[in-house]
Amino acid sequence: MARFLKHIGCERCGSSDARAVYDDGSSFCFSCRKPTGSKVSGYVASSLRPDAEEETKVVLPSDVTQNYPEHAVAWCNKYDITVEQMLQNNMVYSKWKDQLIFTWYDDSNKLLAYQARNLNAVSKAKRYYTCGDVNNLLPIYPCRSGSINARRLVLVEDCLSAIKISYTEGLGCSSMPLLGSGISRTKLSRLRPFYDLLDVFLDPDMWHKSLNIVKQAQMLGFQARAVQSDRDPKEHDYLSLTELLK
Repeated sequence: MARFLKHIGCERCGSSDARAVYDDGSSFCFSCRKPTGSKVSGYVASSLRPDAEEETKVVLPSDVTQNYPEHAVAWCNKYDITVEQMLQNNMVYSKWKDQLIFTWYDDSNKLLAYQARNLNAVSKAKRYYTCGDVNNLLPIYPCRSGSINARRLVLVEDCLSAIKISYTEGLGCSSMPLLGSGISRTKLSRLRPFYDLLDVFLDPDMWHKSLNIVKQAQMLGFQARAVQSDRDPKEHDYLSLTELLK
C-alpha cells in the first residue's frame, strides 16, 4: 500500500500545504481534490488512428463528488478498499444516479472514459454502465505495493479487483480490468512490448474465457497462465491474493 510521505504546496489551487505525496509517486490535493499518478497508461494513445473522426465528448454526471456517502464507502470497505485508495484512483460518486464511478484521463487531463457501478440494490438498471471508447483504452492500475515487477500484469474483469491487486503486498505487479470478460487480440498485442508475464484471473464462471485469453497471449509470446478460484479477485483478502498469484 502507498505510504504517506509529506505535505507540499499545490500548483493547481495555490494551497501551501494541502497536497499529500506518497512513496509510489502519486499525490492528492485535499484542497482542490485533484489526484495525480493514477492516469491511464501513456501508450494508450499509440493505437488511435490520426485520421479518426472526432470522438464524442465523454462527460460525467454534473453532480459527481469525492465526498463519498456511507454506503459507497461501505461497498468498497467490504473488499478492503479504503477511502484513501478511492481518492488515489480517481473514483467519484453521483448522488443523482447513485453510482460509484471509475474514471480514466490522459496526460492532458482529458477524460477518456468511465465505468459506473450502480449501488442501488432495488434499481432495475444494469450493475455497470460504461461511457467512452474503451476499445482503445488500456486502463492499467499501476503497482502501489513495495518492490515492482514492471513486466508482469494481472488481467481481471472489474476495476475494484484491479485496484485491490495493485495494492497487494508481495505481488509487486500492475493490473488491468477488462471491463467485461474478454480482450481483443489487438489489445493483447499492444500490451506485449511492455509485459512478459500475464496472469488471467476472471470470475469462476468465466474459466473457459480465461483459458482462451491465455492461449491467445501465449501465441503472442507472453508467459501466460489462468488463475482459478471459487471467488472473484476482489472477494479475496490480500493474503489470499498473494498466495493465489505468487
